[in-house]
Amino acid sequence: MKPAKEEDQALKVNYADRNSGRGRGRGAKTSQGRGKRINKESIECYKCHKLGHFQYECQSGEGGYANYAEFDDSEEVLLMAHDEDSSNSNSKLWFIDSGCSNHMSGVKAWFHDLDDSFRETVRLGDDSKMNVMGRGNVKLQLNGIVQVIT
Repeated sequence: MKPAKEEDQALKVNYADRNSGRGRGRGAKTSQGRGKRINKESIECYKCHKLGHFQYECQSGEGGYANYAEFDDSEEVLLMAHDEDSSNSNSKLWFIDSGCSNHMSGVKAWFHDLDDSFRETVRLGDDSKMNVMGRGNVKLQLNGIVQVIT
């Protein structure tokens, strides 16, 4: 057998204790099937941090709620739409989706702190791709308050 190159070599360590193996015969796992129950007095639940049960057995917080992020009413939310007279050119239109991961605009002058060296591609809703030619922040003034969209 030729020695393997260092970058191609992989090692695996197996540890077999006397109780490992398959089936019910010699070397069967002792924790399978009926038998002694585990003493859960010192087991801490990862969900409620109380002793005596596992997380999957936890009854705390079960009130018909699913695992989802809740909306915090105290959190400030900015939703904005821009509408312009349809007789004007579409070059100043900017569509904002409050659920999107990135806000995009083709008007370079609107950007504050623009990084022209940033290059990437984004996939649009119609499954087409578009080149990103920079990244920055946009300052908007709404009702006398300046908001920054990042």
